[in-house]
Amino acid sequence: MKWEILFQKRFLEISNGSHKEVYELCLAAYSEGCLKERALAIEAYRLRCIHLFGNRCMKHTRSKIGTKKICDRDCCYIKSFLKELDKLEI
Repeated sequence: MKWEILFQKRFLEISNGSHKEVYELCLAAYSEGCLKERALAIEAYRLRCIHLFGNRCMKHTRSKIGTKKICDRDCCYIKSFLKELDKLEI
């Protein structure tokens, strides 16, 4: 919501509808939207893991640690999901 209000104000300030300024504004809005969507997707994936496994990360087959740890968003499953998101952005 905050970005939409700033976008509207900035759009009205653009003099004579300069195509370069409009393009830069749209690119900035798109970039910010992508970052927010990515953050929401990561959080949704983490919540899915919590629902499936509790607030613990499942032991990866290659992991040498014998105990489960509390989810810190730095496990192999999240990293794999991030790689999949990166593939979509290309």
